This record gives sequence, C-alpha cells and structure tokens, in this order.
Amino acid sequence: MGPAPGDEPRRAEELARSLLAEALPRRWAHTQGVARRVRELAPLLGSDTDLVETAAWLHDIGYSPGLVDTGLHSLDGARFLRYGAISERLDTRTVNEDATRKDSGCHGTSCAEASQPAPGRPRGNLSSAFPIAVPGLVAHHTYARFEAEERGLQNLLDTEFSLTAIKPELLAALTVADLTTSPNGLTVAPNMRLAEISARYPFDHPVSRAIRRAKPEALDMCAHLYREHRSLRAPPHGPSDPPPKTTGGRFSPRTSAR
Repeated sequence: MGPAPGDEPRRAEELARSLLAEALPRRWAHTQGVARRVRELAPLLGSDTDLVETAAWLHDIGYSPGLVDTGLHSLDGARFLRYGAISERLDTRTVNEDATRKDSGCHGTSCAEASQPAPGRPRGNLSSAFPIAVPGLVAHHTYARFEAEERGLQNLLDTEFSLTAIKPELLAALTVADLTTSPNGLTVAPNMRLAEISARYPFDHPVSRAIRRAKPEALDMCAHLYREHRSLRAPPHGPSDPPPKTTGGRFSPRTSAR
C-alpha cells in the first residue's frame, strides 16, 4: 500500500530531520523556518501548499554529508529524491569542508563532529515517496541555475531536471520562502539573507558569484510577491534596508544559489 495522500509534508519533515538535524543543526533550523514560511504563503498557493511545503522540507538535504556528490546541493538533493541513491564519486575531504562552512553554526555539536560524513550513504527507492514535482522544485530552488553555471553543471541540471516542467509560481514561492528565512529559521529581509550567504564564502567562490548574479532578480521577485499579495506578512526590513524597488510584471518569474 502506497503513502497516504496529503501526508507528504510530514514524511518530508521526517526525512529532512534524519539527514540534517544531527549533522547540520543550523541547516535544520533554517529548513524548519522555510517550511513555516511556505505555510504563511498558503493564501497564494491554495491546493498546492502541501506540495511546496514538502519541497521546502527537502530543499537543502543535498548539504547532508552523506548525499554530497556534485557539490551543487540542489542537484544532489534532487537526485537522491528521484533515484534513492547517489553515485560512487565522493571526495570526503571536500564534502566535510563544504558542509562545515555552509552550516556556519554547528549548534549543539562541534563543527568537526557536524562535518563528518554519515555512517553509510542513505539509499532506497524514493521515486514514489513524494509527488513527481518535488525533485524538480528542489533541483531549481533559489536560482540554482546560476550556481550550476558557475560550477559547469548547467547542462547536467537541465538534462536531469527540466525547468520547463516546473510551475514557475510554485518555484517562486519556494524561493521567496528560502530568501526570507535566516540560517536560524527566523524571518529576514531578502537583501540581508543574500548578504549573509555571500559573507560565508570567498569573493570568487561559485556561490558568491552566483549570488551576485541572482541578486537583482531575487529582490525584484520578492518585492512582487509582497506587493501583489498584501495580505501576506512581509519580512522585516532593517533601518538601512528599504523594500526593494520593482520593475513591474506578474509574479511568476523564471526562478531557479541557495
């Protein structure tokens, strides 16, 4: 008997907890915040709320030391969800260093402990565990296409997870939830979130380059959502962080590095 319909968010939460809570506690706190943020977008998402919340719980599982393969966390997480396994290629030293840097907190355990790969790599057939759209949302969330280009993985990302098969409004909602949630799971202005991500990496790191390229479109998209759906709770802005200006247009941007 298959999974009960409508139970996907709970099962996604359980899977994300198993992959992130102990190894990367700050990443887990962020994930919980993004899922809460998506639920706040329910007036916009309607019947698709459970689908996007499921993707929110799973959007960062590619950071889990046991799943890292290409180094593009969105692609690694999506591959695990679709295929239930990852390839045998794994540079443990690089995985450990990246996991420690990206978690940037290691609450509840030392950074050294948090960066150790999980005993054995999680495997199993997950292709029927979640809606077919979930891996695609995970693969392309938060302008992943920019980081994919910077890492030379754009063709691989597009081949395995076609962006044209994803509803742009659902991807945009997931991306906004991610961009308005801090590493600790708190609601934050998107420009502050983007600055925080960039500060964790050297200037010429693929993530830093991707963030600089994505920033104008990301701020514009967030502003569109909160301008066109005023009933939604907008994120706070600091004293020097006025709401970003928009260039007009509908809330369904071409979204697809965090």
